[in-house]
Amino acid sequence: MRNTIRGAASAAVLVFLFAAGSGAASAIPEPGPSRPSVHPHENCSLERVGAQLVRCDDLTGAGAHAPWNVPVQGSR
Repeated sequence: MRNTIRGAASAAVLVFLFAAGSGAASAIPEPGPSRPSVHPHENCSLERVGAQLVRCDDLTGAGAHAPWNVPVQGSR
């Protein structure tokens, strides 16, 4: 009888510990430090040189051909 009570008490304690320790986790993101912009000319429009896309004189578009409706650089 004594072993049954101890076993039941131990089981009850284990169930309580597992139930109490398995709550949902939540995290609140903290704002990180502000980063300076990668390029000093943030407001450059997208243009093309030949078939390549450029922005602020930097090639962009990973080598994809620029559509012909994108304005040619220096045409404005």
